Amino acid sequence: PLYWLGKAQRLNEVNRITGNASVKYDVTQVPGLSLKASAYAYLFESLGQSFQSATQTYTQMFATPPTFSTSRDAIMSFSRTFQTQYNIVANYAKTFWDKHNVSAMIAAEYFGQKNLFTQVYGQNAPTDDISTPNASTTFATGNNTGTRSEFRIISNFGRLNYDFDQRYLLTLVYRIDATSSLAEENRSGFFPGMSAGWNIHREKFYKNSFLSKYISTLKPRISYGENGNIAGIGNYDVQGVYGSQGNYNGIGGFLNTGIINTSLRWEKSKTKDVGIDIGILKNRITLI
Repeated sequence: PLYWLGKAQRLNEVNRITGNASVKYDVTQVPGLSLKASAYAYLFESLGQSFQSATQTYTQMFATPPTFSTSRDAIMSFSRTFQTQYNIVANYAKTFWDKHNVSAMIAAEYFGQKNLFTQVYGQNAPTDDISTPNASTTFATGNNTGTRSEFRIISNFGRLNYDFDQRYLLTLVYRIDATSSLAEENRSGFFPGMSAGWNIHREKFYKNSFLSKYISTLKPRISYGENGNIAGIGNYDVQGVYGSQGNYNGIGGFLNTGIINTSLRWEKSKTKDVGIDIGILKNRITLI
């Protein structure tokens, strides 16, 4: 076992670097208003190297004369992913006329990702002394490759909360996402949502009723929301698939081997909820 273990060289190196920064500003000229900007960066790198020295084959180790594998497979691969995310958020909260409570948020966000991968696979080097593919005399077809891709999404989203005397509750939200994975006419998706509730137990007529002795919390509520998804769509699916087509008049050629589909769009899901929260005996027992 030590013999074969010493004949194989392996190296796997991974580097991860993460950075975060944010700044917040309270606008003193407008009480209740604040601004916050954030930045995030993430770098991932992976380096892989392997080399198989000329090795006596296991099944023929007792043969006379012994046989050897001299393909000397040498592989070197490198991949890198770099992500950046920036956002700026404005928050505002204020109470009007003692009982009208309002809080609002509006924000913009950018997310970008760049990917790079390359691999070289060489064989049949004349010596074990050079373990990198540059000494190889042949290169494995289909295993020497390089790819590069990018993805971006720009978003705008907001939320508005309103309540009157903690009795009537309303929340409105929205989000707009525009992605580089879709064609221009379908690039953006709009996803709204809302929820409303009524704290009946805070009403004067309820506090004076016999039910308040037993049911301390009574809150019916409804909500509706839309979500978007593009998880099944690749970065370049809308552009079709391109493949090499051998030689064309002595020059390497390529052609479109997959259908261009600019009709791809956001998948949307809708959720509707109706519920009631009940607290019994000063909320010793709660039901939803």
